[in-house]
Amino acid sequence: MVRRQKGLTLAGRWRIGTLAFKEETFRWADAKDPGRNLVLPAVQIVSHGRIGREPAQSTTGFEWSIRTKDGESYVFREDGWRKGSQAKPSEIFVFFSAVLPEVPARTDAGAP
Repeated sequence: MVRRQKGLTLAGRWRIGTLAFKEETFRWADAKDPGRNLVLPAVQIVSHGRIGREPAQSTTGFEWSIRTKDGESYVFREDGWRKGSQAKPSEIFVFFSAVLPEVPARTDAGAP
């Protein structure tokens, strides 16, 4: 998976890493820079969703995102998205909806 970085960066907007959800904690491990890792207790997540480029794609989505109580949002794509791979974000959306049904799910059209 890749995670979108906020703001402008010279190194590129998307960072390669690994997503995990274990013991009620969401984790993002950056492949190159541990300082960019994210550890987020599930109770901090107020919503999650999948995003499609067009309204018709919002039911499958090419990105998965979460929003936190602090107003932060994090966006993820499949690493092979440039080559058309986009199944993972929808799989993560379905998984997260199942393990945390109390967290509101949304589908959004248009890139954030």
